[in-house]
Amino acid sequence: KLSDEQLLGAISAAEAGAIGAVRGEISSDRAEATDRYLGKPYGNEKPGRSAVVSRDVADVVEGVLANVVKPFIAGDQVVQFTPRGPEDEAAAQQESDYVNFVALERNNGFQVLTSGIKDALLLRNGYIKAGWRVRTDVMREAYDGLSEDEVAIIVADPAVEVVEHAEYPDPAMPMLPPMGQMMPGQMPPMPMLHDLRLRRKTATEYVELYAVPPDEMLVSERATSPSLQ
Repeated sequence: KLSDEQLLGAISAAEAGAIGAVRGEISSDRAEATDRYLGKPYGNEKPGRSAVVSRDVADVVEGVLANVVKPFIAGDQVVQFTPRGPEDEAAAQQESDYVNFVALERNNGFQVLTSGIKDALLLRNGYIKAGWRVRTDVMREAYDGLSEDEVAIIVADPAVEVVEHAEYPDPAMPMLPPMGQMMPGQMPPMPMLHDLRLRRKTATEYVELYAVPPDEMLVSERATSPSLQ
């Protein structure tokens, strides 16, 4: 069993020797490719001579990028599940619809694909990661003319925060007789209406897709396959 110090040492050694390390050859090539894409000066310019920098790298990357991305987004599906038999057709269609919804609508599928493919064209590798996202959305709601019972139901929800509250007599109720004309012991009813302005917190959970910068990914020098096994 390795101690914490031995484990950290092994991780540091693997990180230092990994493909894509900060000081490795690939990182230098990626930095050079990025400079050429951005049209930065080479640094060896001489006074009195042309300092024009060719933007061929940017032109080629952008041109190829459009052709590579198009097959993924030209239709309304980026993935399709194929049923193995007639009994699987309904489930396969449902799975296809859901995955395409998550990829294209819940996430910005166009932007994610563009970023990953562009990284692959310019920096040799492109990575897209899928993770489980838990997000809290805050919705503003307004209610007017609520009864006492309706207010009680709404504020009983722990996800609700009341921001504004106003109450007033119900104008639809008949006028009460003067106090001197009421029977002894009779209490005047006081029906009230309520206006509420509130914030409701809703937890949203879904699969999040995003492109990972290649310089944040390291590949073991012993790796022979992209498989996780």
